[in-house]
Amino acid sequence: MAVTTASGQANPRGVANAATNQLQRGIMEITALQTAQLDLLQTLQYDTAAVKEAKAFTGDDVFKMRLLIQQYNRVHTENGVVARTTKAVQESVESLAVLNGEDEK
Repeated sequence: MAVTTASGQANPRGVANAATNQLQRGIMEITALQTAQLDLLQTLQYDTAAVKEAKAFTGDDVFKMRLLIQQYNRVHTENGVVARTTKAVQESVESLAVLNGEDEK
């Protein structure tokens, strides 16, 4: 990687600085899992009981977290975050069974 100054001259020291900057950015970036976890936490209104129930279903599976969030946003028959989460987990389990071909008769 060649780094040049504004005047177009080679800057060998800039190579080291660019590499250091990339490393620092990498350390500061969050992963897809962490992003999904934050989305789940926000969706469940930071209710730790609901998050515990959700995590029992999702584990660290980003797909399951996304599915649960979508199902949670569709549940309007239950009152309270934990009750909505419980229903969303049930709906997610059923959806996964269909998607995985386990519900075929």
